[in-house]
Amino acid sequence: MNKWEHKINGKMLRTSIDEGDSFGVLKELYQLTSRIINFKNVYYKYDFEELQLLLQEDIDLGEKGLLDYFEEEATYQSIVSYTDEKLEWFYDLCDKERVWITV
Repeated sequence: MNKWEHKINGKMLRTSIDEGDSFGVLKELYQLTSRIINFKNVYYKYDFEELQLLLQEDIDLGEKGLLDYFEEEATYQSIVSYTDEKLEWFYDLCDKERVWITV
């Protein structure tokens, strides 16, 4: 069984996922990533920062109402699958860093 080094509240992320709010998921991932980066002794800090940078770009597009345009230009089937990819990346990093996301 894994020994978790950190615990972080992911209730808002879970709510956004349950509601199917892809833009909300991206914003919550950004917030959680920011908090994890500020933890002491983060081994995968560079990877979290890379994810955070991409999330910020996505959020900027979404706030400008360009997320639909971005979706058409991307190779992803839909914004949902794009968001799922970001979620998978985030959770994989959390597993490596031993961060437990509570609900």
